[in-house]
Parts: sequence; C-alpha cells; structure tokens
Amino acid sequence: MAYWEAMVAIVTTQSPRSLEYLIPFCKQENHDTLVYPNPWTGASTTIFIYAAEVSTLCRQNRLTKHLSTSLASTEVCENIFHEQLTKAGELEAKVLQYSPPVSGCIKDPDDRFTPVSHLQCLAQIYRFSVLVQLYLTFPDLLQKSNTTMSTLDTDLSNETSQRSLNEIIVGIEKAILSVHSSDFMILHWRSLVRQKLKVLHEFVRLDPVPRALQILEAVWLRADLCVSNRTNTSTQVFIHWLDVMNEERLESIFG
Repeated sequence: MAYWEAMVAIVTTQSPRSLEYLIPFCKQENHDTLVYPNPWTGASTTIFIYAAEVSTLCRQNRLTKHLSTSLASTEVCENIFHEQLTKAGELEAKVLQYSPPVSGCIKDPDDRFTPVSHLQCLAQIYRFSVLVQLYLTFPDLLQKSNTTMSTLDTDLSNETSQRSLNEIIVGIEKAILSVHSSDFMILHWRSLVRQKLKVLHEFVRLDPVPRALQILEAVWLRADLCVSNRTNTSTQVFIHWLDVMNEERLESIFG
C-alpha cells in the first residue's frame, strides 16, 4: 500500500488526510525489529510513506499556485502557502532523520543479485529523491536549513567534523541549485542522463522508463525556450516537472 500510495500521489491530487492510515507503519523500521524485504519497497517502506506525503503536498502546492491567479483574496493564498511550507518543513525533518535499517535487522533475501547492502543503498537513493522533490517545490527550505551554515566556497574538509551528514547534504543541495552551468556542461549531463535511461530501459523493459525520459525532454525544451526568450539574464528559469507532466498528459505511470 505504501508503494502504490507513493505512485498514485504523483499523478493524483488528494488530501493529506488520505494517507494518515499509513503513518503508524513508519515506526516499524527501527533497530529492534527484523525487517523482511518487500518486493515493492525493499527494506524502506517508511521512505515510501514519506514519498507519498511529499508528492501529495507538492501537487497541492502546484495546484494552489495555479488557482492563486483566480482567487480574489491574496491573504487566503498566503495563508495556504504558509501552511504548506510548514508541513514541508515537518516532512523535511522526518526525511533527514530517516536512516535505512542496519544490516543485522534486515532479513537476508537469499538472492545473490540482491544483497542487503543494495537494499540499504536503494533506501538512501529514495531518501535523496524525496528531499530533491521537496527542495524543488519549496526552495525556501534550503534557506531555512542553512541559516547557520557558511557557504560552500570554503574548504569543507575543515568543517566536516563539526557538521552532521544531513547539514552537508543540505549545503550541497543549495550549492547545486545556485550553480550557473555552461551550455556545454548542460548538454553533456543531459546526454549522460539519456544514455543511462536508455540502458536502464534495455535492461528492465518497463514502459515508465521511456515515459520518464519524455517528461525530461519536455522539461528541458521548455527551459531552453524560456532562456532564449527572456530579456533579463539574471532571472532564474525554473520549469517544474509536475506541471509539464500534466500539461503534456504524461501522467500515466504505466506508460
């Protein structure tokens, strides 16, 4: 259920209350409980629950921004955005505090192609993807998380011991979002992403993989058009993939 809620939350706007029944299951992956790997969520059911909550909140935020142009009361919109940002901060704290179950607490799946370490690695990948989704939709979270941190143009090695891993991750996220990459580097990384997705599709033969590439290509095209049409070069161009997915009718998770 956690897996499907996470998938459905990407393509369907719903109330956060619809996910409340899953919250008690977030506490099951603790260091005292043996985790049995699940075919859908691996050893990270909790992070899928957080992913469902984050996707639901992000879709609501996109919808609110679209509706705000037709709402008469600016104060109402500001209150809604404030509530959403507060909720986003709460979810960010949960995701940052999350860590995959330790090796001794994960039942060995008895599959030489799926060692426990892979399950832990996937849990971290899902965790990072949830954080990125939060920061893309609520960039103010980065400013709040870095109020006491110095910028990354100093030598991180001198400060690593004084910072938590989560603080370093958040700092790197902020640096990535502030980088103005050259056209050459942008084309290089896009080409690399295309290649990786095509190789993945050849391996798994699942239609959602090329569908993800379709969404990426549409996002890149719109971003390029915005850059070429803008008059102020200092204005940051940001195209949200959720908007593109809806407008291009690429919502189907089955491809």
